[in-house]
Amino acid sequence: MRARSITAEMHSGFMTLRSMCPMNIEAELAEVGEKIWQENVQLQRDVQRIEEIWRSRPDRNGFLCGEYFSIANTFYAPIVMCFIGYAIPLKEESQRYIQTMLSNTARQQWVQEAKREHCFVECEEPYRKNINVHLV
Repeated sequence: MRARSITAEMHSGFMTLRSMCPMNIEAELAEVGEKIWQENVQLQRDVQRIEEIWRSRPDRNGFLCGEYFSIANTFYAPIVMCFIGYAIPLKEESQRYIQTMLSNTARQQWVQEAKREHCFVECEEPYRKNINVHLV
């Protein structure tokens, strides 16, 4: 039940986060992240709710629904990458979940394959024109 609930919440919610922090695995967007974080209370609320979900996982060192990677983790994997890319300030408990996700081999493969694509969609990445973005 928990996996279904938090997966549905990610699927249909967090619209401010989604619109202000589109995922880009290649770019380091800390400057953009700092600016939008300071300017947008709704973004802060979205992040706060995600941190509540992560904090309520059964094992503080585990995945969202227990010992194993689940569909819920799949839905939150892009958010992990957004939080890293935009350097969103997170609590220590959330940093622990991020480390658990970073150690997952399926997620590592997904990131490696995404980095090989080098796909740029101008209308979805206006920050590439506005500031000096560092690609990794």
